[in-house]
Amino acid sequence: MLYEEGLIWNGSFEADESMSFKSSLIKENVAKIGSFGVWGDQEITNQEVHDQYVAVPRLQGEDGMTGFECNYSELQDSSDTAITTTCKFPHVVARFVDYMVGDPEISVTSNWGAIGYNYEKDEDGVLRTPLDENGNYKPLNPEYKNFGEARVNSTTCRGSMIVQNEYYDTVCGYTFDAVKLLEMQKENGKDDIMEEYDTIPRVLMTQEEIQRLAQIQPTVSDIVDRYITTWVTGGVDDASWESYKTELEGAGLSELVEIYQGAVDRAASAAN
Repeated sequence: MLYEEGLIWNGSFEADESMSFKSSLIKENVAKIGSFGVWGDQEITNQEVHDQYVAVPRLQGEDGMTGFECNYSELQDSSDTAITTTCKFPHVVARFVDYMVGDPEISVTSNWGAIGYNYEKDEDGVLRTPLDENGNYKPLNPEYKNFGEARVNSTTCRGSMIVQNEYYDTVCGYTFDAVKLLEMQKENGKDDIMEEYDTIPRVLMTQEEIQRLAQIQPTVSDIVDRYITTWVTGGVDDASWESYKTELEGAGLSELVEIYQGAVDRAASAAN
């Protein structure tokens, strides 16, 4: 019904929605996006348009309240660094990574933006996001109008990231977007969800598992995307649902679940 009434943007089904989304709808001077998730608002350069969007409260479904817990902390991405088996100087790579994460200031700025772009130091030497009198992001470099643009043009784009809890208010303050996001998450029921669910930890895969996932995951994802598009634009019936499940099983869904379950079980065993 939403699609037939023109309320779902056709670009939603493009292979790379981020390009169309970030270069068109989100840049316009009219608030016309029905909804978007997480950090999307940081791409809106028109502050008046930005402020027209509000957090959506936690939704009520047939089986109760919806939502899931996503609460990674500190060592966010264990897979961001790798040394290949053909690397001639692994010790140099290791020392570089140690340099990146060993200095708290470098760890922070290599992730969120350099000084003079997304940070300036206050009188206590703490890194702070530049804000105007209304608490909105204030560009330090005229070439980049928002936090996201300044970030990707002044950092290594994540890499090895270690930002420990103790860094906040000693090395850096929370980025302004994280503060606003947390406020919106609380409106969305974050505290309740945190009480209801246990977070699945970041898990490490064996080399064999990684290789097998590389074979299974793309096919499974393609099947999911294809059926979602078909159902949204044309509707779903029992036959297409059964066909969907059959295709997923043929693509190796059960094995995919087994691999991830094994990794989660190993992580839980190690934690205990």
